[in-house]
Amino acid sequence: MRQPPRLIALVDDDPISLNLMQELLTEEGYRTVVAPVGLDVYQMIRRERPALVILDIHMVNPDSGWY
Repeated sequence: MRQPPRLIALVDDDPISLNLMQELLTEEGYRTVVAPVGLDVYQMIRRERPALVILDIHMVNPDSGWY
C-alpha cells in the first residue's frame, strides 16, 4: 500500500519564493502548506505537524527566521 505524500510547511516573507517552492514540491508529489509570517507560524506547525519546515532565515520580522 502506498503512503500518502508527506506534508512540508513553507515559511517565507517573499510571495514569489513561496509560490516557486510550492509549485516545485507539489510537482514532485509533496503536500505543502504555506505559513504566514509571524506568530501564526508556530500555531500552524503545532496544528499541521509537517514532516519538514522550510524556513527563510532572513526575514524582516525579528521574531521570524534566524535574523
